[in-house]
Formats: sequence, C-alpha cells, structure tokens
Amino acid sequence: MMAAEIQTDPEWGVKPPKVLFSGNLNVTWFPTYDVAPDGRFLMLREGESAKILETPQQIILVQNWFEELKRLCPAGK
Repeated sequence: MMAAEIQTDPEWGVKPPKVLFSGNLNVTWFPTYDVAPDGRFLMLREGESAKILETPQQIILVQNWFEELKRLCPAGK
C-alpha cells in the first residue's frame, strides 16, 4: 500500500509515493481493504478473500446511509 502527497498551492503537483506498509496482503480485482474512522487500514491477508467468497457468512445491508452521512458530516463543517 502506497500514498502520495498532493500539493495544490502555489501549483498542483504530486510528490513521489511512499510505501505505507507491505506484507502478504491480498490483491484482487475487487477491494479487499477499508479504512476505519480512526485511520487504521483493515485488510484481508492473502488467501482470505477466496475463503470469504466460498462460504459467505452474512450480508450487511445499510439503508439510508446518505442521510446518516449528512448527519455525521454536515455541509460547511
């Protein structure tokens, strides 16, 4: 996983990317990671996503998520 710093003032530019961390992490055509509200990365290790696809345990359905987003992140703040 890498990150690059973006500069917007006085001109737009991107600094060279830096490695955040490495390891036996799963890289596939679908996202196998997420970022927690506190900034931690939540990732699947190599081989874990195949297990999940073979034996789904549950489905989490989030309804009205846009209203919750507007409540948590009101415009202008």
